[in-house]
Amino acid sequence: MKPSSYSVKRNRMKPLEGEDQKSTYNRMFAEMTDVLITNFSYWFRDAPKLLFVPLDHKRFTNYQHDFPTEALNCLMETLAWCFN
Repeated sequence: MKPSSYSVKRNRMKPLEGEDQKSTYNRMFAEMTDVLITNFSYWFRDAPKLLFVPLDHKRFTNYQHDFPTEALNCLMETLAWCFN
């Protein structure tokens, strides 16, 4: 089966009234950056609560029987929204 070829045309943002195209893209960049910062702040608000345990590669065979479950449980409780 031969893949179908098609052209993709990028939708351009129309500037607001009285705004040039460069200002439109600057505004969009600022809005997207604000959304990212807001989301990252929300997503990682509980990061100070996390327990970090360095995993020693020499002990991987021992982790089958003696895994740091307290740290894993803390991670799963704090970031439960990630594990749905």
